[in-house]
Amino acid sequence: MVIEFAVRVDQTLYVPQDETKTDALVTVTTSSNGAGGPGPGAFAEVIIVDCSGSMAFPRTKIAAARQAAGAAVDALQEGAHFAVIAGTALARFVYPREGMAVASSDTRGQAKAAISRLSADGGTAMGNWLRLADSLLARRPEAIRHTIMLTDGKNESETAQQFAEAVAACEGHFQCDCRGIGEGWVAADLRLIASRLLGTASPIVDPAGLVDDFRTAVRRAMGRAVNEVSLRVWTPRGARVDLLKQTAPTIEDLTDRGVRVDALTVDYPTGAWGLEARDYYVVIDGLRPIVADTPSSAGYVAVMAGGVELSAAEVEVQWTEDANLFTEISERVAESTGQIELARAIQEGIAALRADDIPTAEARLGLAVSLAYQSGNERKLSELGRLVEIPDSALGAVRVRSDVTDHDMEVSEVLSVHSREVGSTAQERHA
Repeated sequence: MVIEFAVRVDQTLYVPQDETKTDALVTVTTSSNGAGGPGPGAFAEVIIVDCSGSMAFPRTKIAAARQAAGAAVDALQEGAHFAVIAGTALARFVYPREGMAVASSDTRGQAKAAISRLSADGGTAMGNWLRLADSLLARRPEAIRHTIMLTDGKNESETAQQFAEAVAACEGHFQCDCRGIGEGWVAADLRLIASRLLGTASPIVDPAGLVDDFRTAVRRAMGRAVNEVSLRVWTPRGARVDLLKQTAPTIEDLTDRGVRVDALTVDYPTGAWGLEARDYYVVIDGLRPIVADTPSSAGYVAVMAGGVELSAAEVEVQWTEDANLFTEISERVAESTGQIELARAIQEGIAALRADDIPTAEARLGLAVSLAYQSGNERKLSELGRLVEIPDSALGAVRVRSDVTDHDMEVSEVLSVHSREVGSTAQERHA
């Protein structure tokens, strides 16, 4: 299929006469005309299965991992290049014995036979796993490159610095979706990988759901059609991008990822795209106020791939002394900033819980409950119920649960950056 992009800007147009800053919500959506699409060999996939000793307890974990890896192999597009890696303190080939195979009925069967023999024994060094995946995917530079990784444990067989260096070495080379199974994994590790490698991180609360999760993740990767897409932002001379965050379907700060194109233009990487939609909140500062009867350009946002502009829209601003105009706030911008504030409140509440600072934890998690209630986010309210009892959602009145575990906090931290569907407001969701 051929993917077509569209860019939409929602913003509060009017600002006070002395204001130098404006913000906007940029929604990027894709559609397909149903023709063409990536051909055989356009995809390269590495499946990483944690085979450390902890995966043997209970035995259902390694069994679920084998089934999920097999489902991922079945989801591969015919002709895709792939490999399966077992991760312990080192990383070793499961299938093929070296390099990458080409997906066919024969190679899928061979891969699943090799996966069925996986056993659990050894340590955990995720940086080593990612480096091996990187070396394999580097052989397919023309392909849409993706990795899915399952782990249940702490990164105890390498230092934090070694791990961070490995993630940094892989950045920009491929995308990685991370899954935590069981109760021993660390949210910060999964979030670091998913953040820097433009993927997702999710807890697998029920091992029975792992097969569907792996299958869905690989099918989504196989459905991508445009590689290495970036969001290019132009600002007027003297102005700059102060903040650029993806706010849906997950929250991800891209501000420090910008690559300068010229004095006025910066590219922000977004990875590969299929049929999907994403929201980006952008703040532009350093604007020079202009008194005029018509709006002025505050920025220009374009979707770029291979040096070609695929779609674009302008961010405008109009300075006024009429307070009735500049106090009107865009609903979608307000909701997007609310999503950011909600995630921050949850993360700060969890940090306070870990520090045994209950008053601060209840204050921050109470704010999160109030924000979730005001935006009609029932899913977030349910997730927050893992950490707190909620006598009054509207007031944000909460009590930290007496039975909160470390694992509850890890799950909640990972889920804190999962926001909402793109393009729907609270009113639309309740209609």
